Amino acid sequence: FGKGNVESYVWPYCEQNNKAVIEHLNKAGYYGIRKTGSTRDKTGFSLPADRTAWSYNANHLELLDVMEKYEQYPDDGELKFFAFGVHSIDWERSGNWNELEEFAQKYGNRPEDYWYATVRDIFCYQDAVNELKITEEEIYNPTDITLYIKVDGQRVVLRPRSGYIL
Repeated sequence: FGKGNVESYVWPYCEQNNKAVIEHLNKAGYYGIRKTGSTRDKTGFSLPADRTAWSYNANHLELLDVMEKYEQYPDDGELKFFAFGVHSIDWERSGNWNELEEFAQKYGNRPEDYWYATVRDIFCYQDAVNELKITEEEIYNPTDITLYIKVDGQRVVLRPRSGYIL
């Protein structure tokens, strides 16, 4: 692995709650390690406050139900987070591959509505949003990430190291 952030990790032998593995990686200097599970919607789909203790919103048994709830969630101006975690064997065992296909048909290929990203990309985006410099005259993006925001209901693209005059 090397030192630093674990960007992707697969639990050996499906032992997802193996505390010894988590402890070993944390002692070795890794961060971003988390346990897995399904939280449905306990936080209003807000981004995880603790990046080491978050979990997916849905799994293979509740994907469509939770995604429908996510899509109907009111826009309050905050970033929202929907992540599902499923292994192919889970779909196979439960015999509901059709639900994944339905999910892809209903919610896939809608880039105007959803940003499809890795969890790491989402956390980097959240960090960039938190670095915005907002004054009475301007919103300035000091990061290297393009940000998409709404100002008075209008969609605005903030390129890296650029501003939007209010």
